[in-house]
Amino acid sequence: MHPAAIGPSVVLVRRADEENYRSARLIDLGLTPRQAETAVALARTGGTNTQLARSLVIAEGTVKKHLEAVFRTLGVDSRAAAVAVLQQMTTR
Repeated sequence: MHPAAIGPSVVLVRRADEENYRSARLIDLGLTPRQAETAVALARTGGTNTQLARSLVIAEGTVKKHLEAVFRTLGVDSRAAAVAVLQQMTTR
């Protein structure tokens, strides 16, 4: 994200291709497209499994399984560590 000053406010602007880049990198690492989408949603929102399930229109148990695969692939054991790795992935 990049801050952009607009009058007295600051708006964070996300590059349009940032999430696609993350997804492609995750798929290259061996995740399925849906697992990658779940990981990107986690990085974007930091939401709970329930919130992610609602936004992705999948079952909460499916989110849990997808995140288990994401954590295993990224070599992390927590949501915070996964988000940190995912944020680093957009630094080219």
